[in-house]
Amino acid sequence: MSQDMHIAATFHLTFALVCVWFLVFVCWRTYRVDALRQRLFALRDELFDYATSGAISYDDPAYWNLRLLMNGMIRFAHRLTFPRLLLAVVVNSLWPDPCLMKLLTDWQKKIEALPNPETRMKLHEFNCRMNDMLLRHLVTGSPTFMILLVCFAVAAMVSGAVWSFLRATYTLSLQTLEAEAVRAQRHSGSKKAYA
Repeated sequence: MSQDMHIAATFHLTFALVCVWFLVFVCWRTYRVDALRQRLFALRDELFDYATSGAISYDDPAYWNLRLLMNGMIRFAHRLTFPRLLLAVVVNSLWPDPCLMKLLTDWQKKIEALPNPETRMKLHEFNCRMNDMLLRHLVTGSPTFMILLVCFAVAAMVSGAVWSFLRATYTLSLQTLEAEAVRAQRHSGSKKAYA
């Protein structure tokens, strides 16, 4: 290969790597945030339709808190990353913020104050669906978390397979010993065989 071919190959490789970087860190990341926002918009519309059906009043505090939470998640979806979540968990565990827990307990009290159990269950379902969307977004958006998750799954499968193999081997060994004991008992002339 000549010097010119090496230079051309280097330029091609550099251009390809820049294109991949642009697709992953600019286009794909932006698409993921937009897709999450679209799913949250659709869920908020379902919540609005549920209130429109007369199942809950628009002025109900439980409805307003859930709608406010969904609006906040839509607005700050671009800030929802796995490292930020880890940082928030660590900071909150070291220096707990009573306001955060108060918001959660207030919403729970407002949900429990609803007279209709079906409405309570439906609002919990909307909240769980939103949390599932957010969790899926966090898990699939972090290469570090994905690698850790795959390693954990492989380790769990390997340890499960090793444990199953050891248990099967142990059971087979015991059965073999029992069979040998029965055979020895029969050869010694005894009329009883124990298994």
